[in-house]
Amino acid sequence: MALDLNDKSGNGNNLTNNGATEISGLITGSAAAADFELTESDYMSLVTSATLKPTGNFTIEAVIKPESIGTDQFIFSSWSNSGTVYSGIFFNIEANGTLRIVSALNTGTTEGTHWEAHRSTTVLSAGTQYHVAGVYDGSKLRLYINGTEEGTGESWTNGAVYAVTTQQRVGDVSDTGAAEVGFFDGVIDEVRLWGVARTQAQIDANKANEIDGTTANLNAYWPFDSVSSASASASASKSLSPSASLSPSASQSPSGSQSPSA
Repeated sequence: MALDLNDKSGNGNNLTNNGATEISGLITGSAAAADFELTESDYMSLVTSATLKPTGNFTIEAVIKPESIGTDQFIFSSWSNSGTVYSGIFFNIEANGTLRIVSALNTGTTEGTHWEAHRSTTVLSAGTQYHVAGVYDGSKLRLYINGTEEGTGESWTNGAVYAVTTQQRVGDVSDTGAAEVGFFDGVIDEVRLWGVARTQAQIDANKANEIDGTTANLNAYWPFDSVSSASASASASKSLSPSASLSPSASQSPSGSQSPSA
């Protein structure tokens, strides 16, 4: 068996795997999930499409089980960082374990003016499974962990704006100079990108269930359920093993990469 990298929304946003391997699914009915190793720089890439670049309301959801905490780790990104301008959106775990959703305007690098973030009060723990969701509803950036909202959201009335060259990833972010950074360490399952702001009730009702790929406003959906493959040996199943946390880098940019030189 091998990971199914196909987009179940019907929008054709199929993933290309760069090292992640198959593991048992994290929710009931899920046949498989993707295991990413930080030390092996695993990630998945996408061919850019309009459905991966929501300019208005959006929701990003996933079921995750981080293996370590201590570095910036990305769940989903549709992002560009020129060094002087940030653009797009991303959803990640910060080095201190807080969850973060970010939206940027492709105009500069000042938080609160050119981009905005909302961070969780809950600190995620290594070895613990979570359903996480990041939402933009036209007035606020919001976060949900296991169906419960984190705080009251961060006010932001600007939809994301994207650079001409924008990279989409699951399990990392392609940052300045298209360098792959922010690798996830652990298991990711049930990744969903919506072109609408899902309500708390909708998020909570579907946090432990697979969904119908034909659901309205679903831009991309990767449940990772396994499929037969002659190349299964390249994505052999493996167990989730603990690893030591790595020290955070002293970064300033929202995606945790090297700050632009003065």
